[in-house]
Amino acid sequence: MQFAFYDQRNSLLAAAEASIKGHEYFSENSEYRFETTRLTINNRVIPGQDVFKALLKRIGTGLDVDANFTEHITLPSELCVHSIKELVDFVFQPEHLKDPIHFVEELKGCAILCTTNLTVDKVNDELLSRIEGQSRTFVSIDQAHEDHPFDRLAVNAADANVENIRRKTPTGIPPHKLILKKGAIVTLIRNISIDQGLCNGTRVQIIDFVSNNIVKCRHVMGERGQRGEEFLLFKYKFEYGGEERNLQTGGVRWTRIQFPLKPGFVLTINKSQGIYSINE
Repeated sequence: MQFAFYDQRNSLLAAAEASIKGHEYFSENSEYRFETTRLTINNRVIPGQDVFKALLKRIGTGLDVDANFTEHITLPSELCVHSIKELVDFVFQPEHLKDPIHFVEELKGCAILCTTNLTVDKVNDELLSRIEGQSRTFVSIDQAHEDHPFDRLAVNAADANVENIRRKTPTGIPPHKLILKKGAIVTLIRNISIDQGLCNGTRVQIIDFVSNNIVKCRHVMGERGQRGEEFLLFKYKFEYGGEERNLQTGGVRWTRIQFPLKPGFVLTINKSQGIYSINE
C-alpha cells in the first residue's frame, strides 16, 4: 500500500513559481523594470473636502433615509441630474463627440459609471447617437453546440432556438448586434494578448472598419495610448452555458462569433475598478 503525504513547503514553492512574478518579465535580465508606487495623499482630508466627507458619512450611516420610503435616500439637488441628456452633457463636451478621433485625449479620461448593465447599455446608446458619422452594425453568428445532447421535449428546449440565443447577452459575451462608429471608445471583454496590452477591460478607440470581420483600433491607455499604437481586431468565438446544475446559464450550451467589444463610454462600477485612465 502506498501513501501520499502533503508537503506544505513544496506546495508553497509551486504556488510561488506559478505566480505572475515567475514570468520572464520579472527576471533580473529582463528589459522591463517595475516600480512600486504608493498613495501618499488622502483626498478626503485636503482643504475643501470636509463637507463632502460629512455628506458621505451621513449617506453611509443612513441619516438621510426618506421616512416614507426606507429604501431611498435624499441627496442634495446640486449632486443630481434629472435626465440622461443632462448627465451626458455634464461629462462629455459636445465638440469632443463631433470629432472623437481628434479629441481622444479628452474622451479617454471621461466615463460615466452605472450600477447595472441595463443602464450602461441605455446611456451608451445615447452617447453613440451623438457621435457624428454613419454607424456600423455587426451581427454575430450564433449556434447551439453540436456536441451537447438535445431533447426537443425537454423543458429548456426553447433555449436552443437560435432566435432565443440572439436575445441573450450574458456577462462576458458581446451582444448579437454590435453597433459601432468611428471614433467610439470601446472596451475589450476578453484577454487577447498580454504582450500587446490587449486584456479584458482595456479601453480602445475605433479608427476604421476594414471589413465585416476586421476593425482597426487604437490604444488609449498607458504608454501605448500615448504613442497612439494601432492594431487590427478580429472576431472571436465565445462559448456559454451547458451547466445543467447552474440555473443561471441553463442546460443548453451555445457559441457566438463576434468582436470582443462593448461600448466603453459608460461602465459598471465593478468594471471600472483598476482602470487608471479615467479622470472624470
